[in-house]
Amino acid sequence: MQIDLEVRALPDTRPWINASFTFVARAPTTGKATAINRLEPETEMEKTLFEAVELKNQRRKALRKVAEHTGSKTVGQHPPDHVGEFDSEAMIKLLLKQARPLLEMPCLADPTCVLVDSTRASNSTIMQPQQRNMLNRVFGGFLMRRAYEIAFSTCYLFAGARPEFYQVAHVDFLSPVDVGDLMRFDSAVLYTHTGLETGSPHVHVQVVASICRPERVQSSISNTFNFIFRVPSKATVRKVLPANLDQAKRMIDRMTADLEDE
Repeated sequence: MQIDLEVRALPDTRPWINASFTFVARAPTTGKATAINRLEPETEMEKTLFEAVELKNQRRKALRKVAEHTGSKTVGQHPPDHVGEFDSEAMIKLLLKQARPLLEMPCLADPTCVLVDSTRASNSTIMQPQQRNMLNRVFGGFLMRRAYEIAFSTCYLFAGARPEFYQVAHVDFLSPVDVGDLMRFDSAVLYTHTGLETGSPHVHVQVVASICRPERVQSSISNTFNFIFRVPSKATVRKVLPANLDQAKRMIDRMTADLEDE
């Protein structure tokens, strides 16, 4: 189910925050997916909202099939209106072609471009008991805060100017985190936008949170966070390019999703 939320501060009637949350229903005894009651929209406004969400779900499923065909592991949640016209393979090839001089001739490459790997930042921390929720798991809001902090720092170091938070583009909760887990947060600038419409450049930062188990030599992704920041127009914002196929696919997926959100 999708739940939409608007936050207002009265008497101002304009929403301060718009958010969409996606939940899944699971049977308490088996832990498997279970059916939920369907909604029946009644008013014209409810019908319009319902149809818009249904259309978005159809586009998401269609793009997922395209991504599976091209081998992409990260699918944007809000694909374009016409999936058939979205040539992801051509865009990936173009990005990788533009990145080759940075990989092979860095001294001669365009100084206004930089590789994703050059924007990286990371940190690690142990999850403590005071960070747990009612289910004795680590509170998702705490993980989001830690991800936001490193994303903010990453953007700050990248742009050379103090960024302004703009949007939480998308968050995936893939697996629960337990007290005592060693968490690693890896952050990188995924792409930049000139911001000609708003007058300020936009920087999209992606943070991948992983549960590390050194004694088993294992690591698994628990969350992915996507944040968008605005930076002053005077800031030097370089174009970010992928160093490999996986980075190019992640970049295209998020570009598509963010464009749909706009």
